[in-house]
Amino acid sequence: MAVTPRGAGDTQPMSQERLLLDFIERLDRHREGRVSIHIQLSKLKPANRKEMHIRIAADTFRQLVKKYEGQLFQLGNADMMFVCKNANVEDIEEAVQKLGVLFSDDPLFEGDDAVARANLCTWYDIEEQYDELKQAVDRLAADEERRRNQQQVGLKRAKTGAMLEPIELDRIEKTIARADLSNLMRRQPVCAVQAGAPPQMVFTRAVHLHPGHAACAGAEHQYRLQPLALPAPH
Repeated sequence: MAVTPRGAGDTQPMSQERLLLDFIERLDRHREGRVSIHIQLSKLKPANRKEMHIRIAADTFRQLVKKYEGQLFQLGNADMMFVCKNANVEDIEEAVQKLGVLFSDDPLFEGDDAVARANLCTWYDIEEQYDELKQAVDRLAADEERRRNQQQVGLKRAKTGAMLEPIELDRIEKTIARADLSNLMRRQPVCAVQAGAPPQMVFTRAVHLHPGHAACAGAEHQYRLQPLALPAPH
């Protein structure tokens, strides 16, 4: 079923939550054989919600998109919503089990695996539970709209030099905790150079790479030798 979101002509891009809400509303007359799975990655600890983890989780379900006329929505809070038609339940459960392996070290998966997977994923039989799904998506869209509005307020306050509110600082802290900075940092050797002797590494330090440099996959980063003043050998 082709989906043309309302507001597509607006200059402001629609959030995934608004696109999801629009899609669910259009499914009202096409419920038969469809299910939806809400994968609540927001319940995981921040260390397991980095971009790398979310990308792997999304790829796990993206394999089912073409197979079952699916749609995958990646939400602003790190959650995902997968909607499909006439799917083999075993295929979906297999994908959920893969998430269990991926996040096995998370406190959410302490204890019974089946209970943990149930806490992570909420299933909806759209034919029978459309109203429940619609209410859940309404809440997600409202939460994201509120988050965006707060973000805009924070940006305006920052530009004017105003103090940030505690809730804004908390949101910034959580965003930093989720960020994957591994591709922007490198270990740089610091070497001592003496006349007539080869360079000797003294220690290493963390250096920040310009985003343009970090994007050059596989490019070797050239390190500059840092001369240190050492006492002359006896």
